[in-house]
Amino acid sequence: MNTLCHICSYNNKIKDIPHSKCDVMWVGVSLKKCMEPKDALSPLSSSGNLLTKIENTYPIAKYYRTNILKCAPIDITGKLRNPTHQEMNNCYSFLEKEIQYASPKIVFLLGGLVSKFVLNKLDVHFNSLPVNYQYQVNTINGIKYVAVHHPSYINVYKKHYENQYIESISKLIKNCMEDKIDLELPTNPQLSDFQQYIKRMKSIRNFNTTDCFYECCLFAEECGEVISAIRKNTHGGSIGSGSSKGNIEEELADVFMYVCSLANMFDIDLEKAFREKEEKNKKRIWKKL
Repeated sequence: MNTLCHICSYNNKIKDIPHSKCDVMWVGVSLKKCMEPKDALSPLSSSGNLLTKIENTYPIAKYYRTNILKCAPIDITGKLRNPTHQEMNNCYSFLEKEIQYASPKIVFLLGGLVSKFVLNKLDVHFNSLPVNYQYQVNTINGIKYVAVHHPSYINVYKKHYENQYIESISKLIKNCMEDKIDLELPTNPQLSDFQQYIKRMKSIRNFNTTDCFYECCLFAEECGEVISAIRKNTHGGSIGSGSSKGNIEEELADVFMYVCSLANMFDIDLEKAFREKEEKNKKRIWKKL
């Protein structure tokens, strides 16, 4: 029994610590009424059924389901309610033990409430869940934590996006299980190697690979940072109080990454495009400035 929590004084339902390892851990909010801890995110529920669909896309992985709260928080009318911050805090040590013993490769935090609480505990800033289902991976002590929408939210409000939801999370599981983290360039890379590297990197990190306009906005921001870095590194440039000189090298590298990314989005071979464009340039008459 969790003696810190008033709920447990009425409902002694602390879940057993897992005795076997898992690859993927799902962390929900709490139990439903009249459920045992072993039934966390039960496949018989609509939420659990959606998780089962995701699991079936990569059945060779070992999955484990749990909740941040080990009991069912009930309000004075007898209805299920969201747990308070203090209640989640009282139960957090049990989740830490579950993670320690199960040693998952990836932990999916289901819904904004759980995501914000757990990530804040891990000193990771959480703002909100992405509307495009491109979820961010946070690696902490070798374990990947991913904040995703709760399956109940998808079932109730975004049913027509169910396939996109499943595909996005399944992709993360597959990448994690196949350990697609070995990003390396060849010893003497060609321009095409850089494009392939960026394509692979964005897929692994679940970055944007489809929204060209959004990518252009990010590209423009990086170009602005190059200008700022150069200004701060020239004698004539002004540097505000407390500012440090920008790193031109890093900013140019960022710009190059976005150039490769945009080329990938439009299926452009940069080396081929450069050669063809330069052939046109050779035929032009250039005037000195």
